Amino acid sequence: MPSFPRRARGPRPAALLFPALLFPALALPRTAAAGECDGTAGDGDIAWNGLLHDSFDPAQRSAFGAQPAGGAPVRLALRTCAHDADRVRLRIWDAARAAEAWVEASPGVAEDDPTLGAVQWWALELPLPATPTILYYFWEVRNGEDVDYYVDDDPHTTGGGPGVVSDSWDDSRSFQLTVYDPAFTTPSWWTEGVAYQVFPDRFDNGDTSNDPIPGAGWSYGEHDRALGWSEGFVGPCAGADQQRASCYAGGDLAGINARLGHLTALGVTALYLNPIFASSTNHRYDTVDYHRIDDELGALEDWSALVDAARAAGVSLVLDGVFNHVSADSVYFDLYSRWGADGRVQVTDGPGSNDGSGACESASSPYRGWFSVPHFANAARDERTGETVRCADGQTYEAWATYFHIPKLRADDAAVRATLWADEDSVARRWVAEGARGWRLDVAGEVDRGLAHDPDNDFWEGFRAAVKDQDPEAILIGEEWGDATSLLLGGELDTLMNYRFRSAAMDWMFDHCGGAGCEGGGFIDNDSAPWRDSGRVDAISESGLHARLEAIREDTPPPAWRAMYNLLGSHDTSRIGWMLTQISAGDRALALRKQAVLAALQYSYPGVPAVYYGDELGIRADSVWDGAIYQDDPHNRAPMPWPDLGFAVEDGLLAHYAALGALRAASPALRRGAMLPWLADDAQRVYAFVREDAESGDQRWILLHRGHAPATLRLPITLAEGARLVDGLSGARATVEGGALVVESSGLQAFIFAVEGGGADTGAGEGSADGADGGAGMDGGDDASDGADGGGADGGSAVDDTRADAPEGSAKGEPTGCAGAPTTPGAALTGLGLLLALRRRRARATTEPAP
Repeated sequence: MPSFPRRARGPRPAALLFPALLFPALALPRTAAAGECDGTAGDGDIAWNGLLHDSFDPAQRSAFGAQPAGGAPVRLALRTCAHDADRVRLRIWDAARAAEAWVEASPGVAEDDPTLGAVQWWALELPLPATPTILYYFWEVRNGEDVDYYVDDDPHTTGGGPGVVSDSWDDSRSFQLTVYDPAFTTPSWWTEGVAYQVFPDRFDNGDTSNDPIPGAGWSYGEHDRALGWSEGFVGPCAGADQQRASCYAGGDLAGINARLGHLTALGVTALYLNPIFASSTNHRYDTVDYHRIDDELGALEDWSALVDAARAAGVSLVLDGVFNHVSADSVYFDLYSRWGADGRVQVTDGPGSNDGSGACESASSPYRGWFSVPHFANAARDERTGETVRCADGQTYEAWATYFHIPKLRADDAAVRATLWADEDSVARRWVAEGARGWRLDVAGEVDRGLAHDPDNDFWEGFRAAVKDQDPEAILIGEEWGDATSLLLGGELDTLMNYRFRSAAMDWMFDHCGGAGCEGGGFIDNDSAPWRDSGRVDAISESGLHARLEAIREDTPPPAWRAMYNLLGSHDTSRIGWMLTQISAGDRALALRKQAVLAALQYSYPGVPAVYYGDELGIRADSVWDGAIYQDDPHNRAPMPWPDLGFAVEDGLLAHYAALGALRAASPALRRGAMLPWLADDAQRVYAFVREDAESGDQRWILLHRGHAPATLRLPITLAEGARLVDGLSGARATVEGGALVVESSGLQAFIFAVEGGGADTGAGEGSADGADGGAGMDGGDDASDGADGGGADGGSAVDDTRADAPEGSAKGEPTGCAGAPTTPGAALTGLGLLLALRRRRARATTEPAP
């Protein structure tokens, strides 16, 4: 056992300030009595208090974050008490090559730490591989017979930053170092845009002639049902999977076309459509024919008309690619023997006669190799009866998550690949040629886990090559809920749906939970739960939010990070308005104010803000308690509450989204600029950062006030005394007084400031380059591309009223920060690379804050 007590570090400062030199005299908090590192050598005992490696600190890992393959070596350092180790080495796992390596660290001279006493830094230079991979590492520390390991504390939820000490080997908690293809780029039309998601059946009914006929059709034993636009989910439409999946509201491509004006008013430039191909359900994740538009959505002519109209409106279309599974009731599988060898339906209202053409009908079917028959995991099961579902010859088959109606495709089958992307007339190529600008790829990691986890599976490499050959500017977005960096190394996908962003945002907005769904002081529904990648909703502070966002940035190659699909909700989650109400003690007005702040974070943070249809209108679509947990489906897919159809909407929220869209369109800094941390202040409940575009000179200061009550905020800043900033959302002014920007906030308010009279003409200097030494000085080199210049767009307003302020929660926060802050109007952002050695606090709240 070590001779020194293994205790948690002590209290931390309430604020992270960037850059450090704003307050050069700021002292570090004392974590233990001075002199705990007493310099004792050779005692065979390692003092845990002395051990530290913080991957966010450029003095301990440089350069920050993902690195290009073949680039400069990364310097890594670990602190120990002086003379407290006789050997320190780094264990590395190269994931793409499944290879282990060890690198010895060299000790530096002993130095005095004002907190611990005599300490010593062990450092090494880690060469980077010449080809992409993910390197996982942790430290081994030896002192005689005592061996300890310094590992990441929580790679699943946060990742990076300081770690913890382990008595035993624990490679499940390794730090991550992403090594990506230096030629990796992502399309600027996407990264600089605004995305909007539509569930086609529920958006707008523009053509009643293609509406499903109640009682007709046949889907896994269910006939079509009509769902009235304002009816709500009742009876079978709120029932079991196959029942509710057979309920249609009649939305179609013509309806989307008719409502493009609504999207352009929000500044939308990319429209992501849930599946539109022929299928057996309203969600259409069970494809029947990849080459045919679903009849109930329209025809190829309707698609072409939408492409043309959207293009004219400056909107690109992104299709949902469901390439992990197909419908059991399809020509490929034919569970019910309804399809003929000619690909036509032979029986329309029930099972037919086996002609041997489908994979489930006969082992000699040309499609048999497409599927795993018999299954190797996840045998198909009928959830209605609990029974295993078998093919005509009695064999089981593999199904996604055991759902019998969606048998899983074999990603390694040549015929599957030829159909989906390898042939010239393949699905991936054909629809890009028909006008799609890219694909959102359903359960991407279940098709191919990516280079670093499944190097022998090259499905997405082939898919990428085919799509980019058709259109080099097409975007490829993967659906993954956790860290899926392995898919983002440059040869597979471009980016991900950023559910990690959503999870951090929900935690940051947590105030109080009471009643159903509350557990251990947090909140749980069927997607935000401890057993899911999103995790339970628990409170974090502003420094905790910063740490969570930094964890994503550290893992992700800069081109993919700038392209992240930053969402607050989707067809797979509870509605954002309902979620925020649940974690605000049922106060919907408070929830709307929180949504306005989170929307501002989406539109101002690097990446692509993504709006799920209806959220901008304040759609009322509550998840439902099933006796054990809240369920989002089908309620999160409610019909769009159009005001002209008689629905009441939140006009203030809609105006806020429109104002955010206008601001982003007018500001090169918000669309493509470098991001520089400014402040994470747990006491004032402020999270702030700066966006700067070097090419245009545009600078924006983003301030998000999380406190509920009105407050006078003082934010340290190096702008000249008397400088005035104007908020592009409210028109409010703020002035620099005594080295601080003084801001009057109504509480739960977002500000996007520009220098008054400046806009894009503030004369900002250059930001740091991607991967440049400077640690947490957020990706300073977003590759600037041509775009519209201009100042902030006034107009619109945040939704706000007055509520009591919430006490702060503790957080895993305060990563070592280094960045620049504005110096004077018309001057460059400076101070990149400066270090503020404030260690992070725990992210999860130890107590439940009150509203």
